[in-house]
Amino acid sequence: MSRTGPGGRSYIRNPAMFLLLFGIAFTALSLGAQVSTPAPSQSGTQPITTVPQASQSLPPAAAGGSSAPPPGSRTIAEEKPLSTTVWQWQGLQVEAIRFEGVTFNAADALPKQLPQQAGQPLDPEKVRQSIRRLFASGRYRNIAVSGIRNGNSVTLIFSGPARYYVGKVQIDGVRDDRLSSLLEYTTNLNPGTAFTSAAVTTATGLVKQTLAQNGYYQPVIAISTVPDDPNQQMNVTYTINIGPQARIGDVALEGTDPGLTVSEFRKKGKLKAVRKVTRETTSDALTALRAQYQKKDRLEAAVSLQNSTYDEPKKLLNYDFHATQGPLVKVSVEGVKISKARIHLLVPIYEESTVDNDLLNEGSHNIKEFLEQQGYFDTKVEVRRIGDNTENEQVVFSVDRGVKHKVTSVVLKGNKYFETDLLRERMRVQKADAYLRSGRYSPALLATDINVIKDLYRANGFNETTITPVVEDIDDGPDGKPLKLARIQVTLTIVEGPQQKFGAIALTGVDGSRADAVKALLNSQTGQPFSLISLSGDRDAVLGYYLSNGFDQVRSDVRQVKDPADATRTNVTIDINEGHQVFIDHVVISGDRRTKPGLIQNALQVHAGDPLDQSALLDTQRRLYNLALFNEVNAAVQNPTGDASRKN
Repeated sequence: MSRTGPGGRSYIRNPAMFLLLFGIAFTALSLGAQVSTPAPSQSGTQPITTVPQASQSLPPAAAGGSSAPPPGSRTIAEEKPLSTTVWQWQGLQVEAIRFEGVTFNAADALPKQLPQQAGQPLDPEKVRQSIRRLFASGRYRNIAVSGIRNGNSVTLIFSGPARYYVGKVQIDGVRDDRLSSLLEYTTNLNPGTAFTSAAVTTATGLVKQTLAQNGYYQPVIAISTVPDDPNQQMNVTYTINIGPQARIGDVALEGTDPGLTVSEFRKKGKLKAVRKVTRETTSDALTALRAQYQKKDRLEAAVSLQNSTYDEPKKLLNYDFHATQGPLVKVSVEGVKISKARIHLLVPIYEESTVDNDLLNEGSHNIKEFLEQQGYFDTKVEVRRIGDNTENEQVVFSVDRGVKHKVTSVVLKGNKYFETDLLRERMRVQKADAYLRSGRYSPALLATDINVIKDLYRANGFNETTITPVVEDIDDGPDGKPLKLARIQVTLTIVEGPQQKFGAIALTGVDGSRADAVKALLNSQTGQPFSLISLSGDRDAVLGYYLSNGFDQVRSDVRQVKDPADATRTNVTIDINEGHQVFIDHVVISGDRRTKPGLIQNALQVHAGDPLDQSALLDTQRRLYNLALFNEVNAAVQNPTGDASRKN
């Protein structure tokens, strides 16, 4: 696809979507696209003009499909067939490469990273890869390549409009700082992200929606966008006249059996007429009404806002609620005495304002745990519903708490590597003492303790540790008579097994200039107990080092294999794929209207030319907040997803 520009140059148009989705332009050229190439001239320049062969597939827009071509471009079908191939210039020396539309400073490494370089023969595949690389950098909205031939040499020109990024988003005209911050957040225009006109339009709708939620239904909004060319960003300002704040108007109540009159509904929901509408008006009303129904044991009551209508002439907001009080639900506990306040805490149907089997089962579990804490380790709880789907329902928890027990001993055997006190610190099963009169025990707690102890052994190289529990429940005394207070004795027998240790630890893929610094981060050393936790910590430390030094695409792969010469040793290889390093191009500061620049500069932990360190960026944000001068500080990386080596 070509187009003739000023000075007789012919452009190969390559919209980004064509490159990413179809990969046609230069793929087709490398396969033998047809071209007209004038005979070499000693005094003039020759344009590059391309058109694909008739047998090549075209994108939908070019092949007669329904998709329209990009604005301002011509489809391939519009070009006139030419007789020879443009890549007859393939192999000619590229004497220079120029960039139009986007400026690269001398410190920017991207031009030097392109596959096609000046001083090399022209290679269609390298040019195609260069276009992809430039577009992936995020610096272009779309990109085209053109060329000028001068004798036996070619000048390549990459051109396209620069991509702008969201800069400062400002809300003017709103006096309430809280509402102003909320509106700014609502826009979803995040600093540093790609700027589009559609995003601004969408943000306007979101701003209106948020204002309506806060009672402002008649705002007047003016939008201005100001480009900041040196920093390649677009600052957006919303000037808002929020207009009058709506007040509560009529309240309509629907439902077969709401259980409240409209006046009672208004009073309990704090929906007093002509009261100002705020963001919390509806949520506070629904919360208060649900609490009112709950006081009357209407646990399945349903209340919701169906609709709200703004009466613009009267500046009133009318509400339409739907409410059904539902059946009367009584909750009782049989077999044990538990206070009503405690039942409300243990049974979640009160919190969720609904009755279902999952919540009832959770309530049974909570009641059982509550009684186990009092020494009733054999507690059994059953729940049943009476009168389901009737006007009067009952939920009954039947409890058989059994005999009260006391944990008289918790014994650990077989542990040699760890001291007993160290293991006891990690256990929840405990013998009775002055603080725990009955001790603490349940099968679930015991199972948890066993897993915790095993994890501790695994973290120190014991992967084959086994733990056998023995629980003695003594209900009768030596004379055969039942004890008033039954006893529980717990014994854990530990078989530690062999200990695995680190063998050779290799670090690959690390640049020589960073090898010593990365190795110093490793806690795992040859001969130490082998631990996946230690290995995971080392990997995180290495990744943290790279991220703090601008390698935002770093990847790591950890491989472990037993040493063939010693089965108790595990050799480890940490393979690092560093990716490319990103540096800070500029530190852009905006919004500092009254603060002295030096005060802000002293708080900065990021500087132009430094590796891009996200943790330093967050530390800068924290330091600026600590000055207690700013309501809000946004810190972001411009072009976060772009593959550029220098970013603002």
